[in-house]
Parts: sequence; structure tokens; C-alpha cells
Amino acid sequence: VLFWLAALLLLGGADAGEPSQPALTREQQDRLKERDRYWEQTNKLRAEGELEEAVAAARKMLAIEREVLGDTNEDVAGSLEQIAGMQEERGDFTAAREARREVVAVKARLYGGADWRVTDARRAQADCERRAGMTPAERGRLAEADHWVAKRASLEQEGKFAEAIAPGERALAIYKEVLGEKHLYYATGLNNLGLLYRPVGDYGKAEALYRQALAIKKQVLGERHPTYAASLYNLAGLYEMTGDYGR
Repeated sequence: VLFWLAALLLLGGADAGEPSQPALTREQQDRLKERDRYWEQTNKLRAEGELEEAVAAARKMLAIEREVLGDTNEDVAGSLEQIAGMQEERGDFTAAREARREVVAVKARLYGGADWRVTDARRAQADCERRAGMTPAERGRLAEADHWVAKRASLEQEGKFAEAIAPGERALAIYKEVLGEKHLYYATGLNNLGLLYRPVGDYGKAEALYRQALAIKKQVLGERHPTYAASLYNLAGLYEMTGDYGR
């Protein structure tokens, strides 16, 4: 996460290009505080598996954002993305498709159709369509991968890097099986494994994983995407750690 944030800072920040908002009134500020409470409620309900209730809370959050910030705003796009993700988890792909279409439209108005953020939104929309066409067994496998990703992240946060490798590898194997080796989930899984092998001292393995992830991101995203830049940053950090300053 730190590497990702640092890369965003080097690139000028995640919100570069978003139109500035006029000063908010006290009433509008209070409404956004209410929005924040719905955001917390949404995350809590989602973590507890109460997806229907989480979607309802997220819709209230979205309504406030549209009221205060207007339809063309990054916060609105972010709430729509959250709703889309939860609807996909629920298996309601009709609602998920609609939310994904709205995300593309909002981001296109914000940044222009050729911007990487719009391209990412279109890619997420295509992924939604792909999931809608999957068998229940395939969707079940991806849910299993989500479980292993969460397990890996939990162990990593506890500093148990060696123990986190196995669940990371299980998630990676599922992504390869269901989505293929050219999918960004697979590339992200490779990168996350590299982040685990580095602190356990297996720098050769970490480098190989970083480079494999980098090659996929270059092919899928191109060399001007911040996710590709973040992978370069990870690789540079590895070389700096090992004293290979030239590379």
C-alpha cells in the first residue's frame, strides 16, 4: 500500500484533473458528515456479510453525494463502484451492470474518454459482464479466492509474512484457473506474493514475481498507467534494498 501511495504522489495524486468544488455551506457540510456515517455503516454491514442492508446504506450515501456534490464527482463514482461490487457479490448482475455503466459515464465526464480512470472503469464493466456469464461453480471459486486474499492480508498485517505466502499462492492459483494469466487480478496476486517474499529474504523469488506482474501490467495497461508505475516502484525498492543501485 505504501508503494502504491508513493507512486500516486509521484504521479501527481489520484485526483489530478478532477474539477474543483465550490465552497460548501454549513448545511452541506453537515449532510456530508451524515454521508460519512452511512459510509461507515456500509463497510460494517459488508464486513458482516449483510449485503442487502449494506447496499441500502450505500444508496443513502450516494443520494447525499449527488445532492451536495452533483452527479459529476469522484465521490459519486466511488460510491457507485462500491455498490456495483456488492451487487456482484450478491449475484445481482442487472443492478451491478447499471452501476458500472454509471461509473463509466461519470468518469468520462470528469476526465475525458481516453483517461486511464475511464479505461479502468470500462475494464471493471467488462469484468462484471464476464462474471455474469460464469457458472455458479466459477463464481464460487472466485469467492474462495477472495477468502484466501483476506487471509493473506490479515497475516501480512500481523507481520506473519512466511505464513501469508500459502494463502496468497492459493488465491493466485484460482485466478489463473478461472480468469487466466493475463488478468489484472492474477498480476496483482503475483505482486502481492513478491511483497511477501521480500521480507522473508528470498529476493530472487520476489524479483521474479515482480517482473512477471510487471510484464502483464505492461501488456494489459500500457506503460503510462499508474498501476504499472507502482510495480516499477516496487521493483526499484527491491533493488535499493539489495544495494543494486544501477538497476
